[in-house]
Amino acid sequence: RYSDDFRIFCRGKTEAYERLESLAAKLAHNHGLSVQPGKTEIIDIEKFRRKYLTSPVAVELDSLRQKFEEIVGVLGFEDPYDVIDYDSLEEDAQHLIDSLNLRELLRAQLRRVEIDVSLFRFMLRRLGQLDDDGIVDELFESIESCYPAIPEVVRYLLSLRTLHPARQAEIGRRILALLQDSVIAHLPFHRCWLLSLFTEGDGWECDQPDKLRGLLSSTRDPLTERKLVLGMGRARSNYWFRETKSDLMRFEAWTQL
Repeated sequence: RYSDDFRIFCRGKTEAYERLESLAAKLAHNHGLSVQPGKTEIIDIEKFRRKYLTSPVAVELDSLRQKFEEIVGVLGFEDPYDVIDYDSLEEDAQHLIDSLNLRELLRAQLRRVEIDVSLFRFMLRRLGQLDDDGIVDELFESIESCYPAIPEVVRYLLSLRTLHPARQAEIGRRILALLQDSVIAHLPFHRCWLLSLFTEGDGWECDQPDKLRGLLSSTRDPLTERKLVLGMGRARSNYWFRETKSDLMRFEAWTQL
């Protein structure tokens, strides 16, 4: 008995055509069978992986993408990047979201070359609403994948309400490491968002103010400079303010405010 589903793995199209021709000849000669052109396709490995090796997580991610688009359509949003407030959704839509494995789906997003920004933001925002910190370590391990959504990452961290102070301090140190040595922090926009963790969040005061001071001495960007000064203020770096008081005019007007 023969299946009508053959898969032949080759190194290139030339070899694929040769092996297909050989298979067709043997089927015809030995069994009187023919290869149907309409059912025959030569595809590259990436398409094969997408089409035939789809993982359960990828299937669920595609399903979430479709459901997300349905929710956006039902709510009448013209822009999929608009903020979706879970509490404002209809009960059926809330139940739909509650049934999703958001942690695993977000991990799948982090493994992609490029994240789906609108979907990524939606999942992070929902995990923040649930006060779920189970994805924090994965975010830092794949932080460069989060490049388009750094503000949402910071909002997520700020939304976590029950983190132990020691865990907050650990995350703060990881943020400082990004500021010192990561492509994520090469834009003033991103630096300001990362530093806002130390200037806006309850309990997020920096426990290494000397590192903030070191960053301040090397920055020439007034936006970043102001955030660093605010961060040192919340960290109660009184000695630095006393030392700098007489030299305040060297700072940009925005920082002096």
